[in-house]
Amino acid sequence: EAQGISLLANGSLQVVPQAHYRLKFWARTSTPGLSIRANFYVDARYDFPQVPIALIPDGAWHEYTVTLATGEFPLTLQPILRLWLIDQAGTVDIDDVSVERLNGPATQPVAVRFGEVERR
Repeated sequence: EAQGISLLANGSLQVVPQAHYRLKFWARTSTPGLSIRANFYVDARYDFPQVPIALIPDGAWHEYTVTLATGEFPLTLQPILRLWLIDQAGTVDIDDVSVERLNGPATQPVAVRFGEVERR
């Protein structure tokens, strides 16, 4: 059975069912081949799609951006955001984590900000 090591967990985001979120963070590592996973999670029944993120092992800070999804879950539950390692050992620093909802159910309003440009 795979063993996971939590790098970050946050349950204060108030995510909604059937939505997509943009996760941005900065990370650095010198460990070759290190890949972290990110997803929203409650338990085995509500373990939403895990996104693997291969880290650049040069010891410098790099920004990473991924999209995470939630599925159906009762509103009495609150999935947590987690970043974690599975069956790997290494050192990784994580900083400046942000989460933004990209969409959601039609009954849920989506906040929109105008005037900002996203650069890549």
